[in-house]
Amino acid sequence: MIRKSIFWLLGLLFLLFGQKAFANHVAGAQITYKFISTSGTNHTYEVEIILFGDCSGSTYYTFATTTGAGLNVYNNGNLVTTQTLPRIANESDILVSPVCPSQINSTTCSGGTLPGIKKFTFRGNVILNGTSANWRFAFNAALGASTAGRSNLADNIVLNQWGTLYIAATLNNVNGPNNSPTFTSDPTPFFCNNVPSSFSLGAVDVDNDAMTYSLEPAITNVEGTLFVPYAPPFTAQSPLPAAPGTFVFSPTTGVTDFTPNQAMEATVVKKVTEKRNGVEVGTCAREMMFVII
Repeated sequence: MIRKSIFWLLGLLFLLFGQKAFANHVAGAQITYKFISTSGTNHTYEVEIILFGDCSGSTYYTFATTTGAGLNVYNNGNLVTTQTLPRIANESDILVSPVCPSQINSTTCSGGTLPGIKKFTFRGNVILNGTSANWRFAFNAALGASTAGRSNLADNIVLNQWGTLYIAATLNNVNGPNNSPTFTSDPTPFFCNNVPSSFSLGAVDVDNDAMTYSLEPAITNVEGTLFVPYAPPFTAQSPLPAAPGTFVFSPTTGVTDFTPNQAMEATVVKKVTEKRNGVEVGTCAREMMFVII
């Protein structure tokens, strides 16, 4: 009887703790930073993490109680500090699905069927001691007591055990401070099937650094060394269903042109690399859900 009770208890614990691995409420994310001040050898930066919540995810309800997002700070690959960035209430729980005004109540955020995505913003100051060419800010997937599980809407990636979402930005402040670019485009773009389409991050850099762009694999560990596998024929560099010969990505402008030929939701990660006088001074990234209807 005792043995059966132990097995029953272990099974229950596995079920309860295993639910974190199957969280499915985050449809994308971005991480940026802004230089605030220098005092002696201490350099203060404001780091911002924005998460895009999938209202149809069975664990989306955890956003209602999430007050902070976890951030790891690394220097030359070594963990320096971990802290929690507080949620910015008046910049959170905001619908960002680009639906027509008449369809606002037709998304999954309101009980409808159209893809419903809401924005949640977390922001706080980080103090860096000294200068380095290899600072790294990484969202560590912690959202209070829950983890940031990728939305299972995505058709172009294989989730399974790879479903936890991480995202990172880098900084080189050896030759002075840097501000990452900011993004001005919609984080969840909608496209119509069989219609020629175009998308740009709309990156803006206050430092006027030279920017280049790349399509990157979604990462699934905080160190950024494990990548989410893509479902064939999709890859990180070709993540969208497109009519033959129509998919073109420009590393100079970051613009993606394509004619979608299949209705689906697709995970796309774009990274911006900044250079100043030929030297890389930072990178930042946004993971997005492209919706083709």
